[in-house]
Amino acid sequence: MSIKGQIVLAVVCVLTGLWVVHLAVRGRMSEKYCLWWLMVLAVAFAMVAIQPLVLAAARLVGAVYPASVLAMMGLLLLLAMAIKGSAESSALERRTLILTQELAILRQEVERLSQLLTQQRPAESDAKRE
Repeated sequence: MSIKGQIVLAVVCVLTGLWVVHLAVRGRMSEKYCLWWLMVLAVAFAMVAIQPLVLAAARLVGAVYPASVLAMMGLLLLLAMAIKGSAESSALERRTLILTQELAILRQEVERLSQLLTQQRPAESDAKRE
């Protein structure tokens, strides 16, 4: 990779890191995701800045072009994030279902108690009149 390409990719990594931190500071991204993305960006920055790392990774997996290793790593990262997001979404879906059912039970109980209270009030007022 040319020096110009390395500089462009390094700048992209730094700007993306700043954007991730900005999102976390504003509360639009949780801290765990912020740390995850910062670690990924640090690895990407190291791969871009230290050319022998990319070449060694390419030899390790048998890639002809070192840039294809970076693309493969990116795709694997996106796959892992998609699977993790699906698992967390499923857990939240189950939790939402349980909370909805509990809310329905509580509403039913409040309604039942309200009806009991309404039935007792006329009986009390009749007793006071006599």
